Amino acid sequence: MRKLILILFLTVLIFSCSEKTTEPEYIVPEVSPPSVGEGTEADPYQIASLENLYWISQNEDTLDKHFIQTNDIDASETKKWICGGWTPIGHQDYPFKGEYDGGGNRIEGLYINRLDIHYNGLFAYVEDAAIHDLTLADIDVSGNMYTGGLIGFCMSTEVDNISTSGKIAGFGFLGGLIGATEDTMISNSDNNCQVYSYGDDLNIRKTGGVVGYATDSEIKNCFNTGNIVGYRRVGGLVGSISDTDIENCHSSGNVSGMVLIGGLVGDVFFGQDLIIKNSSNTGNVSGSSNVGGFIGRNDSTIEQCYSEGVVEGEFSVGGFVGLNRGVIKSSFGMGNVSGDNRVGGFVGSSSFGEISNCFSRCDVTRIQGSEYESIGSFAGIDYRALTAFSYSTGKVQYLGNEHPTDKGFIGENHTSMDYWKNFFDLETTAQSEGIGAEAKTTAEMQTEDTFTDAGWDFDQIWTIDGVTNDGYPYLKWMRK
Repeated sequence: MRKLILILFLTVLIFSCSEKTTEPEYIVPEVSPPSVGEGTEADPYQIASLENLYWISQNEDTLDKHFIQTNDIDASETKKWICGGWTPIGHQDYPFKGEYDGGGNRIEGLYINRLDIHYNGLFAYVEDAAIHDLTLADIDVSGNMYTGGLIGFCMSTEVDNISTSGKIAGFGFLGGLIGATEDTMISNSDNNCQVYSYGDDLNIRKTGGVVGYATDSEIKNCFNTGNIVGYRRVGGLVGSISDTDIENCHSSGNVSGMVLIGGLVGDVFFGQDLIIKNSSNTGNVSGSSNVGGFIGRNDSTIEQCYSEGVVEGEFSVGGFVGLNRGVIKSSFGMGNVSGDNRVGGFVGSSSFGEISNCFSRCDVTRIQGSEYESIGSFAGIDYRALTAFSYSTGKVQYLGNEHPTDKGFIGENHTSMDYWKNFFDLETTAQSEGIGAEAKTTAEMQTEDTFTDAGWDFDQIWTIDGVTNDGYPYLKWMRK
């Protein structure tokens, strides 16, 4: 019996060893130069295989050339490559400065695992380049700082018609497409990756669905569907922006973090001259402080934007913006908002900013155990801000305590404020009073004369038809 067991054991051992011999754990990648093309704009190198693609990565002399991908590339074997998978194209000393035309093709299964190295993606470092018409599907990219599915860091570059799916992980400046950008145009692109940022460092975490951090850039016609998880400055589209315009962009993925968390953008700073326009978020948002359904903290001008979904936080929590210090025009928020302090259906805290021609239909809940009174159907607290021609309908309630009756619009104000012709629905809000606005019945709130008699612009900005928006006034651009 013992001899039989020994024979069976040796047989299994020999078979296992033979299996390991025929299928090595790691693969040494192969380089193969493209057989067609000269690398010029008129005659670009034709990239037809993974070996051709890797040739670019390993050949610094080609980093300013023109390339076109001629078919789909299966990059799944990079998971078995030595040294953490794919080696990104370009680096700080030799950035990619050429053109990569994906030709409408795919790269599938790209794998990178370099948690101790900065600048990761298909491209590591890009400058004065153009990358377009490419899909990165089912990718798995992990890096340290400056990590994205397509590019780790880029400047003075045009990125157009790029799509990513899979998962991205890193420690900061992290995006589904690009980790960080400067002076770059990103257009007609989308992220479907799940993006996750490690760690809890308060200073460096910037995590977004399309871009982690963007400065002096433009983002147009882009969207995100992936769920985004980070710590500080986390957004569905972009984690943080400075002097960057956003137009016609949307996010539907859920966003979660701790500080400066937004459904579209986590943090917008030093940006009074920049514009965010015709953009939206429909995903749920959760965090601790400065949490907004659209933007966590805003210093920009926002026009014709909206957010829908559940927003949960603790301090400075708003259905649209957590902390507003900029200008918001012709925008709205819908959904449910809950928090501890400075919680509002539209903005949590409004500080020296301006809000006009906006509305909130978010229900607002003060969480159980809280004793703060800066809770309002429209805004939680107001510091020297202007609010005009706006209204709220969302119910205000305190969990575990007697519900208030004076939070119909703004919960608390400090110093002198400017309020012009604002209203709230005393029936749906369950409030009889509200700072900065006049109480109206539901019937009055659904009557045009209520607003036109107060000077609201129903020629260019507002309209009402008795059906749309449950009969309440709505913004004319919404009909588009």
